[in-house]
Amino acid sequence: MLSGQESFRLEIFSPEKAGVYLSCAKLTKFASLLIHRLDELGIRVVGDVDGLPRDIGRVRRIMGECSGVVSLLTFRNEVESTGSFLLEELQAAANLRLPLVLFVEQGVNLQVTQNDRSVTLRFGNSEEFEIGSTLFYGPLRFKEASDSTPEQLLNSFLERVMRPSDRTRPYAFYIGRLERDFSQAREAMRTAVENEAGIPFLWADDGRHRTNVESVRERTRLLLKHARFVIADLTLGVESPQHENPSRAHEIGLSIAYDRKVLLLSQEPRRYPYFSISDMQVVFWATEVDLESKVKQWLQNHRDCFGRVTWNHRLPETGYEPRLPPVKFSFNAKDRYIGPRTPGQLRPAHKAVIMCVAAIAFCCLITAMLVFGAAAR
Repeated sequence: MLSGQESFRLEIFSPEKAGVYLSCAKLTKFASLLIHRLDELGIRVVGDVDGLPRDIGRVRRIMGECSGVVSLLTFRNEVESTGSFLLEELQAAANLRLPLVLFVEQGVNLQVTQNDRSVTLRFGNSEEFEIGSTLFYGPLRFKEASDSTPEQLLNSFLERVMRPSDRTRPYAFYIGRLERDFSQAREAMRTAVENEAGIPFLWADDGRHRTNVESVRERTRLLLKHARFVIADLTLGVESPQHENPSRAHEIGLSIAYDRKVLLLSQEPRRYPYFSISDMQVVFWATEVDLESKVKQWLQNHRDCFGRVTWNHRLPETGYEPRLPPVKFSFNAKDRYIGPRTPGQLRPAHKAVIMCVAAIAFCCLITAMLVFGAAAR
């Protein structure tokens, strides 16, 4: 529930029960073991974006969208004993007041002071910092060669992480056609979003979420307001092949007003969007395969804003099969959407009519040949 005058609760029905941030230097054997253990329990394990310079602001953004933090401090033979960026991430978790379980490899120089209200940590010669005692689990020493995890400590942490919370889970929201003929296109977008951004992709009537707001208009407004980003598809439908949809215009305007980043899409090339957003770029797609690829590319280009690593997806690299694997998209050419103004393409209904006319013409031709043949004899 959000503070302020409006009360908005969002429940998302998805395979994962919660999300945690894993702070680690690399995917070691023990880290893989932890990820596998969390994955088995239906926990999505995420981390910082690959391929970009380290940015503690981005880390805070990703952490802040999680229910807890698992910190894995590996030993380095240096003054601070462990990587300085790992200590920065640990401090960020403390500042965000997230439940934190701390694993410390043998050799790391750690001093712990604890009282009823807080735990004070100091690594080597680094500055000390405090974590609320009710949020802190550990520290627990480990060896990289270990092939087991401390069940009691981990279970206590996970019990806290999976406890019902007022925190709204991050998600992306879709504006566009909700008709059944566009279902494959929506699934293509969902696949790209959930694999690349690591968050659910929702639309108004998908059945995968529930809110405490009865009014459709108000519910849509709040879903747009609290979305991480919005994808709006302007493709026209057979029910209104010449005119823009006013509901989409209204929802796009709300998204811009709430300062949500919006990706505009359309199947019809050279279409002009609504006048008030005519300065925004529209990405055009041909088939649902192309659509998935272009949404994926857009998210990769904006990974500093929306990206994260989903460690569950990398478990096969370490010999484990994930319970929470990447989403798979299977293109079915028969269910491909073809808009009424897509040039050079025929809709299935039009193809059926043409085939019927061709069949009738063929029958007439055969009949005429038989009649004229008989007359000639």
